[in-house]
Amino acid sequence: ATEFLKTSVFLGVILGVIAFVLTNAIAAAFLGAILGFFAYWTYLEDRREKRRREYQEALLEVINILQEGFASMRSLEMAIATTAEHAPEIVRADFVEIATQMSLQANLEEVLMRVAKRRRDIIFDRLVEALIANRRTGGQQLGPVLAALRESVQALASGRRRIATAQERIRWEARIVCLAPFT
Repeated sequence: ATEFLKTSVFLGVILGVIAFVLTNAIAAAFLGAILGFFAYWTYLEDRREKRRREYQEALLEVINILQEGFASMRSLEMAIATTAEHAPEIVRADFVEIATQMSLQANLEEVLMRVAKRRRDIIFDRLVEALIANRRTGGQQLGPVLAALRESVQALASGRRRIATAQERIRWEARIVCLAPFT
């Protein structure tokens, strides 16, 4: 929080001074300061959203790896170990943690729930729910469950990409409109 405030205030002051120098108007300086302050927040929000989308896209590959691993080995533990080795970098640490805890004989449900709680991602939550539900029902129907989950996640991710693209365009248009008075 301290880093955020320092950077936001710094950007606010810089943009306020620049706006005042360019226009010689106190109102422009005030608007520039406000714009500078909120610009950093917008930047951080955009970066967080991009990282979340990348994580969710990587989960699609994880679902494929789990599905293929389970189909060839018929063991969820082995499929998770394979996922820990071959998952995309952005999700690998989560699955390395899960595989490591499983190798230490930890309860799979508890480990999955702990990672899900820390991650707080709707698609990861769905994956965890599918793995836990399948485990509780005997564990032999994981392939069809993961196939259905993959289709659902692909549709959700596709919709989110379209929405994110439209929102990004709107954000840039708003930024241009906000900067127009200073040009």
